[in-house]
Amino acid sequence: MLTFITTGYCTKSFAQEEILLYPGGAAESNGLTERIERAGEWKADVNVARLFAYPAPKEKATGAAVVICPGGGYAGIAFVKEGDEFARWLNERGISAFVLHYRMPATNYEIPLKDAQTALAFVRHNAKKWHLKRNKIGIAGFSAGGHLAATAGTQFSSADNRPAFMILVYPVITMDAAVTHGGSRNNLIGKNPSEELVRRFSAEQNVNKKTPPAFLTAAEDDRAVPVQNSRSFCEALQANKVPATLKVYQKGGHGFGLRPQGTDSDKWTEALDKWLRENSLAYDDSQLRFGLIADIQYADCDPSGSRFYRNSLAKLDAAISALNRQNVQFTINLGDVTDREFERNIDSVLVRLKQLNHKLINLSGNHDYNGVGNERILYKKLDIKADYYSFKKKDWVFIFLNTNEISDYANPSDTEKAQELSAMLQQIELSGGRQGASYNGGIGKKQLQWLNSQLQKAEKAHHKVLIFAHHPLFPESVYTALNNTAILNVIENYSCVKAIFAGHRHTGSFAYYKDIPVITAEGMIETENDNAFGVVKLYKDKIVVEGQGRMSSHELKISKF
Repeated sequence: MLTFITTGYCTKSFAQEEILLYPGGAAESNGLTERIERAGEWKADVNVARLFAYPAPKEKATGAAVVICPGGGYAGIAFVKEGDEFARWLNERGISAFVLHYRMPATNYEIPLKDAQTALAFVRHNAKKWHLKRNKIGIAGFSAGGHLAATAGTQFSSADNRPAFMILVYPVITMDAAVTHGGSRNNLIGKNPSEELVRRFSAEQNVNKKTPPAFLTAAEDDRAVPVQNSRSFCEALQANKVPATLKVYQKGGHGFGLRPQGTDSDKWTEALDKWLRENSLAYDDSQLRFGLIADIQYADCDPSGSRFYRNSLAKLDAAISALNRQNVQFTINLGDVTDREFERNIDSVLVRLKQLNHKLINLSGNHDYNGVGNERILYKKLDIKADYYSFKKKDWVFIFLNTNEISDYANPSDTEKAQELSAMLQQIELSGGRQGASYNGGIGKKQLQWLNSQLQKAEKAHHKVLIFAHHPLFPESVYTALNNTAILNVIENYSCVKAIFAGHRHTGSFAYYKDIPVITAEGMIETENDNAFGVVKLYKDKIVVEGQGRMSSHELKISKF
């Protein structure tokens, strides 16, 4: 059992709450006698594992926390320069910090990792005490402490001791004698370790898809720990589709910490702050976040007007790379994956979409039906499980309409649907509507009834709803779904609907339909070089669309039930 001990222990800052990880004594001893040296900034031969708690100020607290592992070559720890000072920096940004005085390995290489795992589990188990979010507890490490943090991030044994993210500053990563820091290697695993031991404590060899995201930074002129340590770990993370960012500076050497050096490495904290914000790892309190893509429309053919079909592949590669760094739960593609000859062109797109490190949800678009004799072939390729469907994440319901259902390109031989199409076109003509074009479609009576029942259930359960379709529902234009009015007449009855998303109209649009925001996403295909994709963040009281390239950004307040 872990307990608290209030202490007068001081660094160059203020006394902190001290926590003994093993108040009754650890099961194993390293046989060392610890001491404070170097003007009170260095603790050598640490033999008692402690945490020093730095709770974030209440008025700034984000609910995130970081367990900090100072460096010291596994001989001691620079607990002020790489502990206290970084904790204060985190506190200024509303992030709680816990500086870990981990025990030195001496003759037992298991000891530091055990301390790091125990510390992570302890902070997570006591999240309520410090008002923390259990899914936003990360780990940071400097130099050999970076090795310990990376080991904790690749060798966690449970959800309790898995860090949510890693911050690795000029870290030792590998135990490969040609690249590692010799002192750290010798102190941890000895001068003549087995190959198995070298592999086990080489973090780059233990990365998998469950490894948490990482921010790494180092200087090119680091003569103590070669920058290749950071590069090899970043490459291993990216190969496993784990979000990873590496910032390498030309000057800074080793051990720069947060103290100004007058070199470009002084900028690393700015880069870290940006990374934490962009990936919502410490600052963002969104409930969900997902990627958004519309109208890739790749085809192996020459440009036509503003559509540069072949260029879509390079744009898609860039979008996927960016979305993989955004820590999104899934990405929604709003349709028109190809422009023509679906079966000939689709594999060029799918091989890229498979590089996403999260789930992809595809809608079909009108262009996708080109050259497809059987709709089921299209669905199988795009992994679409049903004509229309919904799913729930937290208290959000995602409804996916099939606005291709009633159209002359998707169901030419279906008599019942052909009759519905004829009726829709006749109604458009009578009302003077503009959307009766052959590239538009609508939804049938059964789907309309299904939509109504889905919204009834969501309203009763007080769930919030987002609706997705390929064809826009509003405002009415030459691109609108054929029976958009009938669909909107159902939707307007339910306050649970918080937004409607669509594609198809490449220029994009934004409007409100009776207080419901309707976002038509800009198409990736449009223009020669400008990309278009985004990230949607869902909060309790708002929806934020962060557009990239041509895709527009929006911050939308959510109306109450």
